[in-house]
Amino acid sequence: MFYLENDQIRFALSERAEIVQFQNKITGHKYIAQPRGCWKLIFRDDVSDENAIWPEEQAPQVAKTEELITVTYRHLCYRDRILQIGLRFRFELSGDQVTAWAEIDNDQDVEIAELHFPIVGGIASLAGDPAQDILVWPDGLGKRIVAPLHTDFGEFTSFRGYEAPDQHHRNLYLLYPGPASMQWYELCNEQEGLYMGSYDPSLQSTCLNVEKDMKRETLSLSFVKLPFLKKGENWQSSPFVVSAHAGDWHVGAKKYRRWADDTWWSAPAPPVWVKRFKGWLRVILKHQYGEILRDYAQLPALYKEAQASGMDTVFILGWIPGGFSHKWPEYYPDPAMGGEDGLKTAIDEIHAAGGKVLVFVSYYVVDRDTDFYREVGHRISLKNVWNVEYSFAETYSGEGVWRRVASGRMPLACMCPSTPEWQEKMLDVGRRIVEMGADGVLYDIGGYTPVLCFDSSHPHDKPSTAFATKAENYRQLRANVKALNSEAAMCMEHTVDVYGQHMDIAHSLDGAWPDPRAFPALYRYTFPEHICMNRECGEDEDDYLTKANYTFVYGLRFDMTIFRCRGTLSDIPHYAAYLGKLNRIRDAHGDLLLEGTFVDGEGIELGNPSIVAKSYRIAEHLAVVAWNPASERQPLLIRAPEYRLVKTVTVDGEAHLPLETLNPNQIAVLIYVST
Repeated sequence: MFYLENDQIRFALSERAEIVQFQNKITGHKYIAQPRGCWKLIFRDDVSDENAIWPEEQAPQVAKTEELITVTYRHLCYRDRILQIGLRFRFELSGDQVTAWAEIDNDQDVEIAELHFPIVGGIASLAGDPAQDILVWPDGLGKRIVAPLHTDFGEFTSFRGYEAPDQHHRNLYLLYPGPASMQWYELCNEQEGLYMGSYDPSLQSTCLNVEKDMKRETLSLSFVKLPFLKKGENWQSSPFVVSAHAGDWHVGAKKYRRWADDTWWSAPAPPVWVKRFKGWLRVILKHQYGEILRDYAQLPALYKEAQASGMDTVFILGWIPGGFSHKWPEYYPDPAMGGEDGLKTAIDEIHAAGGKVLVFVSYYVVDRDTDFYREVGHRISLKNVWNVEYSFAETYSGEGVWRRVASGRMPLACMCPSTPEWQEKMLDVGRRIVEMGADGVLYDIGGYTPVLCFDSSHPHDKPSTAFATKAENYRQLRANVKALNSEAAMCMEHTVDVYGQHMDIAHSLDGAWPDPRAFPALYRYTFPEHICMNRECGEDEDDYLTKANYTFVYGLRFDMTIFRCRGTLSDIPHYAAYLGKLNRIRDAHGDLLLEGTFVDGEGIELGNPSIVAKSYRIAEHLAVVAWNPASERQPLLIRAPEYRLVKTVTVDGEAHLPLETLNPNQIAVLIYVST
């Protein structure tokens, strides 16, 4: 065996390049129960699209220096064939982590589609009890999966069982950038973690992969890269980092954030009004099937409703002649709703009353029944491996049946973000919206799954790099908007770290609403500067106290989408009144609750696990938002050892100190100053 070892970890490879040991020497736990190879390779040929090469069938050369192990394969065996494919892996030890690199030379007349590496496999548990293991998973704002070894990964996929070889292994896959918000994850408990990070600034489509071996009953953690190497090509990976660290998942979050700070992250600098932004009323004016629900002249009245609930922004969708999703990307005001003059007048009235207006654009999809699609869109659309356009489909309906039930969903064509024609279209639309007086643009479906594009006429060099230009695209779109109005907001649907640096507001999705596995602290702690919405929490009054309090405790902003943007706040009067109470607290303490840094539970000791408590810090002040989601009254047992409590606030006003209990679904804000 070949060892890398220091006072924090012990890492060992066998002569066949199996990871046979990964020990956290701080906790003393050995993570590998059943060793397995550290890679898998998939290639395409004339016979099959998915030929799998396994390391167990190969004979590598392994060498070691003091802090480095190298693994070399001069060729690979596949069944009865010798393939002229060379692989090289390096493993380097530093502190509590091993950094790994991969390189592929393809001299065989096949196409190497994907490499799974590094595979840290054969994990039964971190500390002896799989029920105590937690997978923190960057799906949107985050998921927290308890006991992943005993979790049915089929819950997370839309595929039917056994469409893949599920009898052998079942996988939890997530593509980055988007819907994975970050390219790191970890298996952890309260004392330690096994951190997996892909430190890849190229933004090629990357798959995060957790695999359950159905026979061995173990987990494997890995990444999948998709180089699509043809004969004569070489590919070198960026670093992968695997860390066996002491401490919980916050240690992993800090590792990833340090890498981001050192390489590409630049925090967005939103306007002051965005920093103090508490939420919007999101409305559809004209729907997909042609019904006008409201026109431009009604926008000032909608703003007054939002204002009464403590919000200053109206966000409009379906503002074009085609309505919502119909005739995209023909983005111009609808004469039937008041025309450009009517829209400008409505915006001016809202501005005069102190409000803001944001306007919707789809970054990703277009209607096939448009001149743009017929002339340009069909050529620049994303094409899958079967050379067929990717479709995004949804149907909104009125009172009828024939469109929605008997016709299927309305198909829309997906545009390839690498194409300059699409970028120019998005720049042009953004310019026109801001010139009309709007206070910002939201680019919808902005962080959607980075699928592979096989249209060789597009500028991307590989199918997996079709989305690699999006961060730069968004930088340009932001500069475009800000050049016209420095106070305008740049917004995007979905939460993705590398795009978020160019966004003032993220219209978040997964993790933004209460769910047993929702874990918004994951993204909020790693990138607290990013302003995120509480998507799906404001459609009606069903359990509205829980949804509103969940939003408040995690520092999300209110996305009020009553009846999926058909209604207004007057349709949900109890919710609207409660929003007003929460937003009054945010107004009074916005320096901490809106502009302070979300630090999760740092600075406090929580003595009652039934209470959810999250901290916000700025200078010498600390705010703790405490929420009782339980069905019974709970003692409020919070200590902040380095701070002095100076005020406690509830929705009913300032409370007498100290507040000893919280009623079911009650919120309290505790304000501290450092001692």
